[in-house]
Amino acid sequence: MARIVLPGETVASYVWDYAGQMQIMRYFFDSALEIDEGASAFDDGVNASIYRPQPLTDAYNAAGLVDVETTAIDIQTPLVDFDDYWSPFLGGTGSAPRHCLLLDENTRNRIKIRSKQSCRPVRATRFYSRLGLGR
Repeated sequence: MARIVLPGETVASYVWDYAGQMQIMRYFFDSALEIDEGASAFDDGVNASIYRPQPLTDAYNAAGLVDVETTAIDIQTPLVDFDDYWSPFLGGTGSAPRHCLLLDENTRNRIKIRSKQSCRPVRATRFYSRLGLGR
């Protein structure tokens, strides 16, 4: 994006805050890490540093963009009940569901119970938007 943007034009992107305020994922991985050490290999909040505000800002600056701005955007995620929360983890798409499906039934159920103990039905998820101006 930095290579093709004209001077003074805007480049924008966003990433989910897997490491912190995307509670849907944090509830799962925080619970999974208590029960299964292997969960850390799938936790994007740990493994993908670019999902954090400063590394993404640094990447924009390193690409030559100027006046890089970081903004947190919170989005409510209304859920009907715990099953509404849990069912996507059984779909296999994404790092958490992929990990969940690789587990034996007993371990998966233990993580489900632990997640239910810490999960609230309605929480905000956060992603960070980055804006940078062309060189």
